[in-house]
This record gives sequence, structure tokens and C-alpha cells, in this order.
Amino acid sequence: AFASTEVAERLLEAGVEPSAEFALDLPIEYREYNVGSSMLWHRDPVLSDPPQLELVYTITNSSDSVTAWVPGYLELGRGEMRALWTAPNSAFIVRAGGLLHMVRAITLGTRAI
Repeated sequence: AFASTEVAERLLEAGVEPSAEFALDLPIEYREYNVGSSMLWHRDPVLSDPPQLELVYTITNSSDSVTAWVPGYLELGRGEMRALWTAPNSAFIVRAGGLLHMVRAITLGTRAI
């Protein structure tokens, strides 16, 4: 469902640059985060030119974990991060090679994306 022309058109309507190219042939990943699971600070690897946009869709989330992001290491060192608990049936977009982001360790519940 996410790898469709309809989703691409909605992203364009939401303000994604018209020059963005949508790679509908990249595989969909399923991840489940359980107690103790986390993801360290990282930038997603660039797989295309221009860099791909990655849609992170939260299927379920009963966890206390949050996704945090900063523009770069300088802002991270200054503690200028933003964080968000992702509600079930919500989504956000990450540009590969863009923002540094992480998933804080879960101490309660589970999260599936």
C-alpha cells in the first residue's frame, strides 16, 4: 500500500519537493522493538541520487520509547534535540543522509514499524 503512486502523490501534496523521485522498488522493512531494544544515533544510508525519502509508519506502539533527531553532531553536543512518541497509525518521513536520529531504549511495552 505504501509503495504506490497514490502515496507518492499525497506526499507531493504534503509539500515534498516536486523534483523528488519515488523508488517504488525498494523493499519494505518491518521492525519490532521490545524491552531493551533501541537504535543508536545514525543517518540513513543514501541509496539513490537524489537521496531517497523513507516513510516510517508506526503500526503499534505501547512502548515508552521515543524517536529523537537533530540536524547534526554540533546540535547533539549542545543538547538541542527534538523527540517524539510515535502514535499507532502515524508516520514520518526521513531523508536519507539527512537528520541524525535514534530510537531511545524501550523499558516498557513494544513498538512495531
